[in-house]
Amino acid sequence: MNQTFISSIFTLDMKKYVYLGLSAGLTSGLLGFLYVELYEKAMWVDFSTVLNFQSIIGASFVGCLLMSLSANIWDKVFDQKFEGWLHIILLLFSGLTFAGPLLSDLPLEIESPELFPGAAMPLHLLPLICWLALKPFFNFLKQEE
Repeated sequence: MNQTFISSIFTLDMKKYVYLGLSAGLTSGLLGFLYVELYEKAMWVDFSTVLNFQSIIGASFVGCLLMSLSANIWDKVFDQKFEGWLHIILLLFSGLTFAGPLLSDLPLEIESPELFPGAAMPLHLLPLICWLALKPFFNFLKQEE
């Protein structure tokens, strides 16, 4: 790889993308935790050994920061008119992560394991939804030269 390409990735836009990833991660983590709490109360189940506050917040931050990193690199490689393709790719990757809750082996002491995918699968789309919802507030429009 070219040294100028690598140094061009770490620009002012990178700071914006990091802030976007952190704020979207926090938002999606808190919304995800609230969703799981409401789901557990409504369905009378307890998945706290598998879906706890730390795992939800951590996964949300990691997911949103990875989206921000990929969007930063995408912006450097492709023109802004291809941004929609990035969103489709991120949606496909988020959809592929649905396999995790569907294929996971839960501890035997958990009651009603058939309800687990209903609690976990929406959490896989929340980081993408929050990231896309907050992105316009960070003004990533390229300046005309």
